[in-house]
Amino acid sequence: TALTSLNLSDNGLGRVGSSHIAELLPRCSALRQLNMKNNAIGALAGELRTAHLVHLDLSGNRLRDDGAAILADHTHMSWAQHLQALNLSCNGIGSDGATRLSDALAGCGCLG
Repeated sequence: TALTSLNLSDNGLGRVGSSHIAELLPRCSALRQLNMKNNAIGALAGELRTAHLVHLDLSGNRLRDDGAAILADHTHMSWAQHLQALNLSCNGIGSDGATRLSDALAGCGCLG
């Protein structure tokens, strides 16, 4: 049986631990839900993507505008095409980051 849900919330993984998870994700083709809430991973959250995710929780990770910009990178938005839920709350994302995310999500096909 393949792993479909991974909850690593509130573990203090930081950038180092999260980078190891990011390296693993491309090999997790069955993974549909990833919860990385409250791990202080900052802009590295932009590397936590896989093309088959349906639910992604990156709340409370201090993404700020830099992390939002990485997530919004148009060359990588194909990872979001199946998303049904994306939680980016409590990340200090300002208007610049929100604009980049909004534009990218509107163009990736995940909004229906």
